[in-house]
Amino acid sequence: MSVIARSVGARTHPWFDSPWHLVVGVGVLYVIGVRSAFWIIEQSGLGAVYFPPAGITLAVLLLAPLRRWPIVLAVVGVCELGVDLWMGVPVEDAIGFAAANVVGPAVGATLIGQVLALMERPGRSAILWTIIGCGAGIGTFVSALIGSTVAFPVGSSDQLTLLGQWWLGDALGVVAIGLLILSIALSSKPRLGITTPGLVVVGLLSIGVVMSLAFTDLPVLSVPLAGTLIVAAMFGSVPANLSPAIASTTVAVWLAFEDGEL
Repeated sequence: MSVIARSVGARTHPWFDSPWHLVVGVGVLYVIGVRSAFWIIEQSGLGAVYFPPAGITLAVLLLAPLRRWPIVLAVVGVCELGVDLWMGVPVEDAIGFAAANVVGPAVGATLIGQVLALMERPGRSAILWTIIGCGAGIGTFVSALIGSTVAFPVGSSDQLTLLGQWWLGDALGVVAIGLLILSIALSSKPRLGITTPGLVVVGLLSIGVVMSLAFTDLPVLSVPLAGTLIVAAMFGSVPANLSPAIASTTVAVWLAFEDGEL
């Protein structure tokens, strides 16, 4: 049984126990995620701004049995190395970046499992904050520390800048994409709890993000964050997690095409 399924008292889909499903599924999703992240980085000029694969890796580790972790991490490492070399990253840096994206999620998932194991019948809130603290906080920091150390001399301003950008990009990937995958995979409701009213509200929130980007200089993620609370209360976790996933992706793509200073 997976770490997260045991804690919430749910059963994960047999898909997560199949080696071939994990190889193909994780491989395809990871390559698409990394390539998308590279495109956003190239367009925006930032070192790291939004990294969905961090959320994919952590979510799959939490949903897959421990005996399948080596397969997941091996696929992630090979895909990261392959895409980095394809994009022209030097070999030594590509190896370091692959290590960062393997070690960080593994540390985060391990800590989540250990913390949840210490709790007696943890509630959903405790599980959520454990994932955010250990996965989006500590795990992504480990990944960012390794990656920034590989790229720049320790203590340099460039290293500190990349450390912050990498950490933020990975954490956003965990919160926006990782939690979405977990909420869908662990949902016990028919059709994943997605209803027409829920999708309408998610759509309205997405429109609000686009309007904020187009007409104001306000911190646009505050728009879906406020609405997400309402969506969660009315329609459940899946539509609630769709909101930040759509909002963060919209913001990332929009900023990639912005002219001038970000």
